Amino acid sequence: MNLVRNPHQPAGLQKVGKKDIHILRLAIATAITHEIHGKNILSDRLLFEVEQDVGRISSETEVELKDIQIMGMLSLYFCHTEEELFAWRAIGRACRQALEMGLHRKQSLQDNFKDPEERKLAVQVFWVVYELDRRWSFGTSLSFAFNDRDIDTQLPEPGKAYPYLKGMIAYARLCSRVWESLPPYGSPLQTIPKETEDFLDFITSNWLQSIPQELQFRHPRLGLAPKSQPRLLHRLRSLLYLRGNHMRTLIHRHHVLTPDNIKADLQSAQLVVDIAKDSIQVLVHLNDTSDIYARQQSIYHYYLLSALAVLLLAVCHAPSVFAEACRDSFVSAVELVKGFSRHGMHGEAAVEGGNTGPKDMSEPSTTHGVQQPLQLDPNATELPSMWNGGDFEFGTDLSSIPAVFNIGDELIDLYDAFGTAAMTQPVQPDPSTDNLSEQGLSIWEIGEISRHFQGLL
Repeated sequence: MNLVRNPHQPAGLQKVGKKDIHILRLAIATAITHEIHGKNILSDRLLFEVEQDVGRISSETEVELKDIQIMGMLSLYFCHTEEELFAWRAIGRACRQALEMGLHRKQSLQDNFKDPEERKLAVQVFWVVYELDRRWSFGTSLSFAFNDRDIDTQLPEPGKAYPYLKGMIAYARLCSRVWESLPPYGSPLQTIPKETEDFLDFITSNWLQSIPQELQFRHPRLGLAPKSQPRLLHRLRSLLYLRGNHMRTLIHRHHVLTPDNIKADLQSAQLVVDIAKDSIQVLVHLNDTSDIYARQQSIYHYYLLSALAVLLLAVCHAPSVFAEACRDSFVSAVELVKGFSRHGMHGEAAVEGGNTGPKDMSEPSTTHGVQQPLQLDPNATELPSMWNGGDFEFGTDLSSIPAVFNIGDELIDLYDAFGTAAMTQPVQPDPSTDNLSEQGLSIWEIGEISRHFQGLL
C-alpha cells in the first residue's frame, strides 16, 4: 500500500517485489467483487497476471511466506466469485507450501523465522490457511489438505489481539471432529449414534459460548440487536453465529432426511428445523439493517440455502407437522434472495456447502463437481393443479444456486404442493400418516426431490 500512496518514493520501490504486486492485485480484485457483486472483467484481468506467475510448479526458488499468502488470497477471491472448486485447489496448494516451509512444526518455525515479528506473521498465515482448508473442504466435500495429526501440538497460535482468528481456529478443529463423525455421502445409513450427536452438539454450543463478548451476536429475537453497530463487528458477529448454527444443522440433519427418521425422533427433527428458521431470521434481519449481505452474497447465500433445504426436507417428509409452521420463514428466505440483483445471485453451492462429508466425486459432473441433471420419468404422476412446474425440473441439480434462486416462485409452489398433504391429515399431526403420493406426487418424484435437497446440506 505504501507503493500506491508514494509511487515516486525510491525507498518504497526498493522494498516492493513482484509478489507484493500480486498481493495488491488480489486485494483489489476481491474488493471489486464486493462492489460489483461477483465475477467481473476487471477482476479477471488482475487475476490473470497473478495466475500466469504463480501457476508454475517447477521453480528453482524456495517457497516463501508470500507464496502462501498469495495462494490463500487467491482461494478467497475464488470464494467471492463462486468458483468453489478453484478455491479448494488454491488453498490445498497453500497448505502444501506451508508444510514445505515447516510452518506446522514449532522447531522449524523457530529455526526459519528468527525475527519475532516475522515469526508472528508466519503463525498467523499458517492458522488462516488451516481454517480456510476446513471451510473449503466442507464446501466441496473434498478431503482436507492438512491432517491434524501432522500438526505439532505445541505449535504457537495467534495471541489475544486476534480474537476472531482464534475463534475460527477453534471452529476449524470442531469441523475436523464433525467431519470424522458424519457418514459418507451416499452411505445407506445416514445417521450418527445418539451419544456422538449429543457430544458434537455440546462442543458446538461450547464453541459458541466461548466467542469473546465483543464478537458475541446480538440476536434480534431477544431484542438485543443494537440499532447501529460497527459494520465490521456486525459482519463478524453474524458470521460466527451462522457458522455455529450451520454446524448444528450438519450434526442433526439426519433427522429430516426421511419420513422414518422424523417419525423416530420428532423432537430432534423439530430442533433442526428451528435452527434453520433461526438462521433465516438472522439473515433477513442482517439484510434489513445493513448492506453486508448484499455486498457479500456469495458468503451468506450458503447459509440461507442450507436453511431452505432443511425446511423443504421437513415439509416434504412430514407436511402435516411442518408445512404451516415453516411457511413464513420459507417465504421470507425466498423473498430475500429475489430482492437481489440477478447478476449477484451466484452463491456457495459448494463453498462452505454442498454435501458435507466425504463424497463420491466420481459421479458424472461438470467442471465444478456438480452432478449433471437427471431426466424425469415421462410416466411420472402429474403434480397437483396448484403446482405450476412447467419451468422447473425435478432433475435440475439444486446444488446449483443460480438455478435455485432464479425459480423463487416455483420453489414456493413446490413448498405449497408438499403442504397440500397436510390439509387431509388429522388435526393431531402424525408423520406416519403423511403420504404425498396420494396428493399427486409419485414415490419416485418424492425420492428425487428429497435427494436433491439433501445435497444442499
